[in-house]
This record gives sequence, structure tokens and C-alpha cells, in this order.
Amino acid sequence: MGSSKGSLMITVEPTTAKAVLRVDGQPVKPDTVVELEPGQHKLVAAAEGFLPYEQAVNITEGKNPVPVVVKL
Repeated sequence: MGSSKGSLMITVEPTTAKAVLRVDGQPVKPDTVVELEPGQHKLVAAAEGFLPYEQAVNITEGKNPVPVVVKL
């Protein structure tokens, strides 16, 4: 039986921004694979000196990590 979870990987641009990332309110680190239940999730990014960023991300079960680029 395969994995019932999906995953995503978040990259922040510019890489010099010290962004705080949250998926569904939980803190996550950039450039790491985050396992999530399949379905819609809310990604929020904030960094000092940049406008807040918010995006809905759809995760599919058992697929390769969904790449998400946050451009602040």
C-alpha cells in the first residue's frame, strides 16, 4: 500500500529574505520537503521589509513534492 500523504517543497525568493513560513498555521522551513494530507492547504509567508504572501496549495496523494516558489 502506498503513502496516503502528499508533500510540497517551498523555495523563497529572494533567498536573502528571512521568511517565516506557515502551512495551515504550522511553521515550516524553506527548502525542505513537508508532508501533508491530500487536499487544499494555506501557505503564508512573512519577512521583515516585504509584503505578506498567501497562497492556496493543492496537494495530491503519493506524488512527488509539489514545488512552490514564494516571491516576496
